[in-house]
Amino acid sequence: MPHIDLPCPVVAATPESAAHFVGFHDICPWSPAGDLLAVHRIPAGYERTPRPDDVAEICLWSPGDGRVEPVGETQAWNLQQGSRLQWRPGAARTLVWNVRRGDRFGAVLRDLAAGTERELPHPVHALHPAGRWSLAPGFARLNRHYESYGYAGGSGPGLDQDMPETDGIWRLDLETGTAQLVVSVAQAATLGGLAVDPPVPHIVTHPCWSPSGVRFCFIHRYWTAAGEMLSRLMVADPDGGGLRLVSDDRVSHFDWLDDDTLCVWARTGMKQLGTLRNRGLLQNPLVRPLVKVAKSLRPDLKRRLNNAGYWKIDVLGRRPMELIGERIEDGHQMFSADRRWMLTDTYPDADRQQTLMLFDLRDGPIYDIARLPAPDHADHDHRCDLHPRWNRDSTLVCVDSDGCGVRQVLILDPAPVFAAAGCRAVA
Repeated sequence: MPHIDLPCPVVAATPESAAHFVGFHDICPWSPAGDLLAVHRIPAGYERTPRPDDVAEICLWSPGDGRVEPVGETQAWNLQQGSRLQWRPGAARTLVWNVRRGDRFGAVLRDLAAGTERELPHPVHALHPAGRWSLAPGFARLNRHYESYGYAGGSGPGLDQDMPETDGIWRLDLETGTAQLVVSVAQAATLGGLAVDPPVPHIVTHPCWSPSGVRFCFIHRYWTAAGEMLSRLMVADPDGGGLRLVSDDRVSHFDWLDDDTLCVWARTGMKQLGTLRNRGLLQNPLVRPLVKVAKSLRPDLKRRLNNAGYWKIDVLGRRPMELIGERIEDGHQMFSADRRWMLTDTYPDADRQQTLMLFDLRDGPIYDIARLPAPDHADHDHRCDLHPRWNRDSTLVCVDSDGCGVRQVLILDPAPVFAAAGCRAVA
């Protein structure tokens, strides 16, 4: 599949007087009216794991005139996913974000039109398309075992257990405030007969509803005896029933194509390594030289050897996996509203450049629409991923970038790509 270098203009950026960011790539920060973006604001130069007393401001950014207006704050946030700040579906101007009260995590519903605010006793992560429900992992336990995706300063169930039955994926009713554990860590960790020896910590994270909310997916992660993190992708019904292992092929980021189909970045080759990893045998003196040679291969050769790339997966197992495009490196994908275009990015290359790309899924090319510089962060968990996102009608793209030395939210206009393809963003 050919690559076409077609730079697209940056049409707006948050002020460099402070650091601004959205967070993950599964949230659309644009308001339903399309005039404002919900962003976090922190001091310029902030590059460390948030401590319990560190505050992030909740702000509304108006790209039209550059104004950034604070509307709240939080002590429940991280640099990768923020406070899960997002607009509530079905509500014209209601924001939701996570907060900490004492050592307990919860969420805030802020009705901007009415000027009212209501607190929820449980945090949010993924809001159901109808706006009634939310799914969320246990952020206190995440902070214990996977700090860059958890929140500091909180307590919760199962903190010191490897596979607790008391924590996992929670479903919150935003109207009543009641929360129910729908999938426990123990359920996920034992699904499919997985056996890890010796026992290690397991977590569940990244829950995400399908487009119409008929099911959700999430990632089950665990660490081998050698400290390597492995991931498995699972799906379940809204009440946690029908739990199913979709892929254990070293999955990473994903997005839904439709209610039955996920696009997942995964490595599907060399499955025999899974047992060696789970048993910690890759540290064996006889095996270690081979591992070292494999790690020294060029990235393109490693991707081919591992059969790595974006894969289309039928979550019900009715069709075989299908490679999308070509075997390219891991990124953060998000589909346009009509599912013709896949937006994704790369991690910094050897020149400290991050590439922003658009895939034309109708057998078209891959357009490289921007190359943005990235500082050389000493700590991998504090990097600023682009985490690209579409606006609501798929006519604009925004990213988080610290190429200027301060985290900023940038908006790009992909019109040159649509012109080259002879189409609009949404058919």
